[in-house]
Amino acid sequence: MTIDLQWLAAIITAITAIVTPVVVCVKSVNKLVERIENLESWNKRQQRDLDRTAQENEVIITGVLASLKGLREMGCNGPVSQGIEDIEEFLADAAHRNVSYRREN
Repeated sequence: MTIDLQWLAAIITAITAIVTPVVVCVKSVNKLVERIENLESWNKRQQRDLDRTAQENEVIITGVLASLKGLREMGCNGPVSQGIEDIEEFLADAAHRNVSYRREN
């Protein structure tokens, strides 16, 4: 069996026709995987920021509540007592809420 130039060209064309879409698909999948990894990394950084902000807010609310209670002990009433009630109601309600942005690993 002899291999002529047309037969060789047909084989090369067939191989190219098969390999090219595979290479394109692999490159596309690699780009998608890279984008997903970048998004997951970004999501983790955002989650850390959210957790840190939640901790800061807890400290601030605790400090405000302590200040209001101190004012009440000094005889201030009215808005002070209402503020204390509002904060305590908020804290009680927040303790029973699901935290939707946290993801268990």
